[in-house]
This record gives sequence, C-alpha cells and structure tokens, in this order.
Amino acid sequence: MTPGGDAVQLGMAERLRYERLIVKLRWVAIAWILSLALFGEQARAGGVAECTALAVILVCSAYFTATAYRKEKPACFGRRAFVIDFASVTLAMALSGGVQSLAVALYWPTILTASLRFRGRDALGVALLALLSLIWIGTIHHGSAVLFEGTEIALRAGGFVATALAGSALARRLRYEATRRALAAKEHESAGARLRRAAFLDAVATIRREMQDPDAVIQAVLAPIRLKTDATTVALLVADHDRGVLRVHAAGGASAERLRGLKLPYDGSLVGECALWARPVIASAAHSGRRFQDAYEARHGVALSSVLCVPLSQSASVVGVLALIDRRGLDAFTEEDLEFALSAAEHVADALRDALSRHEGHRQITEMAAFHGLSRVLADGIRREEITSGLLEEAMKAARADSGCVLLLDPDTGRLRPEVVRTPHHAYQLPGVFLGEGAIGRAAMERLPAVIAPLGREPLLLKLAGGRAASAALLVPLVTGNLLAGVVVLIRAVAFESHALATVRGLVEQAAITFENEHLRETVRSGYLKTIRALAETVDAKDPYTRQHSERVARYSRAIAEELRLPAGQIETIEVGALLHDIGKIGISEAVLAKPGRLTAEEFAQMKLHPVIGAKIVAPLSFPSDLVALVRHHHERLDGRGYPDGLGGTDLALSARIVTVADCFDAMGSDRAYRRALSLSSIIAELRRSAGSQFDPEVVDAFLSVLDRRGRELVPRLP
Repeated sequence: MTPGGDAVQLGMAERLRYERLIVKLRWVAIAWILSLALFGEQARAGGVAECTALAVILVCSAYFTATAYRKEKPACFGRRAFVIDFASVTLAMALSGGVQSLAVALYWPTILTASLRFRGRDALGVALLALLSLIWIGTIHHGSAVLFEGTEIALRAGGFVATALAGSALARRLRYEATRRALAAKEHESAGARLRRAAFLDAVATIRREMQDPDAVIQAVLAPIRLKTDATTVALLVADHDRGVLRVHAAGGASAERLRGLKLPYDGSLVGECALWARPVIASAAHSGRRFQDAYEARHGVALSSVLCVPLSQSASVVGVLALIDRRGLDAFTEEDLEFALSAAEHVADALRDALSRHEGHRQITEMAAFHGLSRVLADGIRREEITSGLLEEAMKAARADSGCVLLLDPDTGRLRPEVVRTPHHAYQLPGVFLGEGAIGRAAMERLPAVIAPLGREPLLLKLAGGRAASAALLVPLVTGNLLAGVVVLIRAVAFESHALATVRGLVEQAAITFENEHLRETVRSGYLKTIRALAETVDAKDPYTRQHSERVARYSRAIAEELRLPAGQIETIEVGALLHDIGKIGISEAVLAKPGRLTAEEFAQMKLHPVIGAKIVAPLSFPSDLVALVRHHHERLDGRGYPDGLGGTDLALSARIVTVADCFDAMGSDRAYRRALSLSSIIAELRRSAGSQFDPEVVDAFLSVLDRRGRELVPRLP
C-alpha cells in the first residue's frame, strides 16, 4: 500500500473517533430536546404530537448514523448519509416550532461532521445551506423572514461558518498527522526490509566465499531464499535456448527431489515466459489458470496456487530462472517478495555461472580423460579384447553410465553377440541380437546412434540393467570404413546428459579407426592432444593475464624433458600435465582471477587452492600418477617452502620440478596488472639466483641450454 493510501486509512480512523463523539453528543441533544418537549412549556401548550414526531425523526437519523459509524463503512459517511442527516434536522426543526425550535442546535454537529468528512469549501457550503434553511423555514413557518434581525442573522452565520472552518482545520490537521505517521511507518518498514536484505546478501557472500563447491553454494543460497519468502518450494532452472526448455538444476523444500531433472518448455509456462522475455513474472492460480500448473501437476499430481519467477542474467543473456512456488498462508507472493528475489538473483546467477563453468570444465576434462585413456589402450593394445574393453570402460566414464556392453557383429550369421560386459551386478547370460531386431538391431542396421527412453521390453537391455530401474539406453554403432563392426550399449538409471551421445560417438569413432587401420594411431594421439589444448585454453581464458599460458608452459616443459633425455612416455605425460597444471582454476572465482591488482591475503589463500582442486579433478580419471602429482605440486619449491604440501628435495617428482621452472619462466615473461614483463636477461638471472632454493639446478641448467640453442624459436615473444 502506498503512503497516501496509508494516510487515508489512518485519517479515516481519526475521523471515525471524532464522529463517534458527535454521535454521542447528538444522543445527549435528543434527550435534552425530548425532556423540554415533554415537560416544558411547549408540551403544556399541547405540542406533544409535534414533539413526538421530532423525537422519532431524530432517533431514526441518529440510529442510522451511529450504525454506519459502528460498522466503520466509509461509504456510509458519503454525501447520501449527509443529505439524510441534514434533511432530518431541517424537518425536525420545521415540525417542532420553526426557527425557535431547539432542533436548530443540531445544525452545528451536522456542519462539523461535514467539515470533517468533506473539503473546506464543501463545509462552508453546508454552513450557508443551514443559514438559508433557517431563513426559509422562518418565512414558511411565521409568514415572514423579518423574524430575524440583522445581528441575529450575522451571529447565526458567523457561528455556522466558524464551526465549518474549525472542523476543516481539524480535518487538515488529522490528514497531516496521518500522512506523517504513515510515511514514518513506511520508512521504518523499508529500513527494516533493507537491513534484512543486506543481512541476507552478506550471508550469501560469506557462503560463496567459504564454500568451494558451486552446487553446494547454490543449495545453501536457496534455503534462506525459501525461508525469507515463505515459499514451500524454491527451484533453480537452467535455460537451454537451443532446445527451448528449462531444466531444474537444484531445488529445495517440498517435492525438491521429484522436481530435480524436470524440464519445462518455454512455450506455455511462466518460467518459460520469464526466460524468453527476461522479465520477472508473479502470478497466482486465480488469474493464471493452468498455464503454469500443467507440467508440475501432471508429474506430481499437486496443483499450484502461486508462482514467482525471476530471470538470472549474465552478460545480457538469461542463463536460468529462480522460481518460488506456493507461498504459505497466502494466495500470492507480494511486491516485497519480488524485490527480495530480484536482489538475490544476482548472487544466485553468479553461483549458477560458477556451477555451470565447473560442470563444463569437468565435462571437458572427463571427455579429454576418456580420449586419453582410449588412446593409451589403442596405442598399447594388440588384441581386439583389449581395445573393446578399453573402449567400453572409457565410454562408461564419459557418459556416467551404470552398465554397458560392446556387441560385435558375426558377419557369417548376422548376429550381434556380447564381447565385453560391465555391470555393478551379476549380468547373467546376455542374449545376442540379430540385425534389424529390436532397437539395438535397428540402430546397427541403420548405422545411426540412438537414445532409448524408456527401455521397453527388450531382453538384452533389461538384463543389462539387472532388473533395476533404468531411465535410458545409449546405442552407438561401431563402423569401420564402410563395414559394421558392432554396437556400444550403455545403460543409466537417470537420463543421459546432453553431451553424452556426442562424446561416446567420438570415442567409438576413434576405436573404429583402430579397428580399421593401425597406422592411424598417430591421428588418435593428435586429436587427443588437440582436445587437451582446447581444454587448457578454456582454463586460461578465465584469467585475462594468462592467455595461452598452459600451451607455452607445455612447450617449455617438453623441451626441458627432451634435453634431460627422458623416456618418450614420460615426456608425453609431462607435456599433458603441463597443459593441465592450472585446471584447478576452474574452481576459483572469476573475480579473483581477473582482479586488476595484487590479491589480498584472503584472495591469495583462495588462489593457492587451485593445485589441490586440479589434483582432485584429474585423480579419478585415467591419468598416470605422475601427472596427478605434477598438477598438485607445480607450486612446490626445492627448499620445501612452497604449497600446498611443503614438499622439497627428492620428495618432489622430477615432472613437477620441470613444470615449476617452465611455469615461473612464463609468468616472469608475461605482463601482470601490477608489473610489466621482465626481460629475458632478467629472467635468466632470476632462474640462476633461485637454483638450489626454489628450482632444481639440473632442470635450470637443462632449460638454459635449450634457450642457448633454440631461444628465438622457443620463446619468439621475448627480446
């Protein structure tokens, strides 16, 4: 409600209080008139009938007015009630002696009531009308208006006008005080709301600062939003503009578990309207019908009563929607809830961006690890069983499948038979499938990948699922050249992620190359390194001062490893590890990475976590242990004063010592917000000075030898 509306309500309350007092005075006046009429001279003169009529009229008028006041209905204080009241007084005066009647005194409370209820000029008009009524009744009742002397008319007029002016002044004072109190109350309420909102935003900032997992941050932020707005459910939906749908990424409150994974189309839903037009939407079932109920009610059998949707924007693009569902105890959300949701949306959008960035980074690293693992299998495997086993293992990791198998085609019988099976349960004896038989046979015959959801009644898929609830199957034909070799089948309890099909298809295509021609192994390795480099560029792109940093560090590290005459396999591991050494920056806030100046102690402490985060990312994947150690320890020092573990000397792997030198060399030769790049001579002097303390002297000597021979080729950007 606006301050003006509050003032009207408060002013109404004040006027009611004064008008009730006037009603009480009117009852006293009625009693006084009745007593005079019944026991005074007029009664003795035989005017009992007139006095009784006067009493009845006054009682009816006062009763009507008092009833209206008691019910506190503003409509009853309008002009119609005033007309009845004024007419009653005038009629009472006419029936009880004319201008000499005691009812004349009732004009004063009538004028006072009008001045409280209406504007000042209206009250003056009522005073003039009362004076004219006196003159008119005197003329009719006594046959002449000469009854009034000029002084008496002036006194009557002055009294009426004074009453009107006094009432108007009182009304203005009441309105002023009511408005002032309403504005003060509104300001107090707004200040309290601002303080509560500031406390919430401060708590959210603390959560984002102290928690590293973006998904955990989102869940922690959704909880206070739900409590603050009294929503029964709060959901965070991610926008997929290509498919025109919104997917529930996280939810809290009632039905939260069942909501996760729910997809709502842009067309025909309030969340879709919010994402499509990038504007908040607040609605209730009373006026929105079934527009936003259908998807929810069809899935859960529960009708919604109200929804508040706020778009989450990043760089002028909507990345998701924050939806509040069903406010407790109310039919709809309020404007205050909308303001609060809008203020919280910025923090939720930042947390969502970090979560999506981490998911994308994890997806890329998982995909890259799968390609890496498969390339190792293809490079080392000499038997078909080893290749198919490696293919299935990496495909299951990349797609997060629960079960899987590879079926190979028997050209003589046209039957696809299981070659390798991976399940968390007893797989029984899986049946074979003929070409064209069922979904698997059709996918193989048409040589087209397919996603099956639900599984239906296919025996092989049901047995591969082990009788457990499964949501989808992923089928990718294995084609070598123009010949069908088999089909990769994956089973998952929940729906596959959107990128799973493309990733598994890429893995199968790489395996098919090996099936077709062993001479294409180098192509596999090249594609694998390209994928790693693309991932490294994605990580470097988060920090504007480290563009292509990982690529240069990998180039320097490989040159050092070759100078030290390390085995070919170890050189490749060092090169790949150097490309991934900063992968942990995916988990660091972009505000810290892109800060234009030196970091604070708290920000530097957060930055020092990236080797640990990177090691946690690559540890579960198919990388050698040396590569994991390299990622974790590339900021350690030979004297043990580095981080995160304070290792030194021979406890540090040679690969980590190599990447440390390459990393520091590139950092010193790059511009930063707080300094310019050092010259090549200054960098070489620093490497020599720190050899034996920060750096391994043998590694430094090897790198300087390389720079002497290939400096211009290896580091073309330095003078």
